[in-house]
Amino acid sequence: MSVYLSKDYKTVIDTLDEEKMDLILSSIPNDTKTIIDIGCGNGMITNRLGKHFEVTGVDINPHKIKYVETKKILSSSHQIDLPDQSFDMAFSSELLEHLDPNLFDATLREMERLATKYLLITVPFKESLWKLVVKCEKCKKRYHKNGHLQNFDENKVRSLFLDFEMLQSQIFGRKVRVYNKFLATLKHQLAPPSSWIPRHWLSGRNINFHYCIHCSHKNFIQAKFHPVSFFCDSINTFVSVKQPFQLMALYRKRDFS
Repeated sequence: MSVYLSKDYKTVIDTLDEEKMDLILSSIPNDTKTIIDIGCGNGMITNRLGKHFEVTGVDINPHKIKYVETKKILSSSHQIDLPDQSFDMAFSSELLEHLDPNLFDATLREMERLATKYLLITVPFKESLWKLVVKCEKCKKRYHKNGHLQNFDENKVRSLFLDFEMLQSQIFGRKVRVYNKFLATLKHQLAPPSSWIPRHWLSGRNINFHYCIHCSHKNFIQAKFHPVSFFCDSINTFVSVKQPFQLMALYRKRDFS
C-alpha cells in the first residue's frame, strides 16, 4: 500500500466501464440511501454513484482522491474514523485484490462495521496471478504487475464476511485468457523478464509501466521477443480458455429485515 500511497496522479487517464457501472447501479437495493465507497481511487464510480445516493469516498492516496466530487475522507481502508453503522451500504470495487492478508481481513471487518444493511463488492474473477508476474530491474524481486495479491472465485466471496450473507453474485466483463501455471513457471525460469509480457497483451492500453511493490521503483514493460516465452504463450492459447474477468457480489446483514 505504501507504493500506491506515494503515486502522483496529475490527470485521470482511466475510462469508466459502462457495463460495470450499469450492473452496480442495478444491484443496489431500493432502500439504500447512503453509501461509503472504500478504496474509491479517482472517483470514477464514486462520482456516478453520487448522482443517485449520498456517497462518501475513502482512499489513502491524496493525489487520486482530489478528483472525487462527493464527500470524501483520506484514510486507509482498514481503519476509518467514522461511527459504527454510519451507512446503509459499504461498497468496494477493485480494492480487495491489492491487500495483503492482514490488511485484507481488517478491511472486511471495517466494511461490516460501517454498514447497517448491505455490502457490495467487485473483484477480479479467478485471476491467474502468475500470468502478469514481472521482475523489478532495481531490487530484482518478482511481483504481479498490477500489485494483485488475492484472487477470488464464487466460493471465496461467499464466505468473506461474518455477519452478512450473500444475496447474489454475477460474473461479467471482458473475457481474459487464463494462463496455465506450469507454462508460466517455465517461462519465468527459462526466459528473461523483458519477454514475460508480450506486446499484444498491451495493445489498446495507455499504461506500459508498473511500480515495484517491494521498493517502489518505476519499471517499464519492454515486451521483447524470446522463443521460450513465445512457445509458452502459444501453447497456452490451446490449453486454456477465456472467461469474464470480474465478479460482483451483494450481501445483506443477517439480522436485517
